[in-house]
Amino acid sequence: MTKDKVLQTSSNNKLTLSVKERISIPTLFPESGDLNGVRLMADIRGKTQLLQQELEKLEMKINPITGATSWTPEADKTVGKKMISFTDTEIGFLKDQIDRLDKEKKITEEHLPLAERIKA
Repeated sequence: MTKDKVLQTSSNNKLTLSVKERISIPTLFPESGDLNGVRLMADIRGKTQLLQQELEKLEMKINPITGATSWTPEADKTVGKKMISFTDTEIGFLKDQIDRLDKEKKITEEHLPLAERIKA
């Protein structure tokens, strides 16, 4: 497989993600992996991370005790959803992670809508 083929992005690989989905994507990742897997995780995290301007608009807070993330629901409407393009390799990696979590019976309700859209 050539490098051009691996990095190809098709129109099917564009996902419109909400703030919650963008925050949820890294929860699909394993704690560690091989070199290529870790690079893919970094690339995907870079595409989905919230920008400083978005964080400020959302008034995002992290509970120091539980680690739970919250933000102002009204501000969510101003930041809104973002269309993100993924390469075929990135989508394949995300699908593999969903399959792994499914086999381990670690899919949560938080993962479900996003997992179904990625697997579609």
